[in-house]
Amino acid sequence: MGLEGHYFQLQSENENDPPYFSFVGDEIDSSLASLVSRILPLCTNFVYVNRYVESTLCYYECGVIARILCESIGYILQEYLAFVSNLNYSLHEEHTDGIKVSMSMIHVQIKPSIRTMSVLARIVNTVQGKKGGALLVSLQNLMAKHYNGDEKGNEIILQLLNKCAAPYARMMRSWMNGGRLHDPCNEFMIEITSRAFRDSHVTIKQGMEWIDWCKVQDENVLKSISISSIDAPKKRSIFGVERHRSTSSMSAVDKVHTTGKYWRTIHACNESAPFS
Repeated sequence: MGLEGHYFQLQSENENDPPYFSFVGDEIDSSLASLVSRILPLCTNFVYVNRYVESTLCYYECGVIARILCESIGYILQEYLAFVSNLNYSLHEEHTDGIKVSMSMIHVQIKPSIRTMSVLARIVNTVQGKKGGALLVSLQNLMAKHYNGDEKGNEIILQLLNKCAAPYARMMRSWMNGGRLHDPCNEFMIEITSRAFRDSHVTIKQGMEWIDWCKVQDENVLKSISISSIDAPKKRSIFGVERHRSTSSMSAVDKVHTTGKYWRTIHACNESAPFS
């Protein structure tokens, strides 16, 4: 649970470094100290992960995706605390067979929790300071580079990715189906650069330049979209693509970028028509 005790305390070398648990004094038995030292990383990682969750949920600027990530991690932490409570109850329970729970037995029981908390700490360290599409990309890269073939690690990251990607998918659907985008924290791959466009007040009478409406935020482009856009040409026309290129040969990023703008243009051509 991340609570300090008589023999170990939470320490930190400086304010910017994450805290960690360490032994205080040398009164503890060496064999017991060796066993406890294998458990302390679990406590350290719990404190690190829990602090990130609590601090992120307090700030609206972190974005919807980061808050959903924290909520999903929070559920895992609640399950862990419930497990610790049951473990604490078994320590104080009188067994009819006379067998008491030892530290070695505790270590065996919490091994899965040690692994899970280690993965969560790695996730938090990776997504620290990120939001929106950049956060999703960092999770995708973490799973591909460090947990390829790791069944447990992949399971945890995929579970979090599936929940975090839902707001991004809603924004993508809204943009692709109607040119609308509600993204107050700039989490989507498209950034609205025109206030009139953002407030849905774009009309033909305003005579706005096509390229002034919105732009692509490269850091928020998902890996699955950017892979198909690696060979995209740098030179583009005012419509966002080269004139001689057909739609079928456009990159995925160009397709997403221009489709929403096309929908907005169609809507602007007939302001009295219902927008869907």
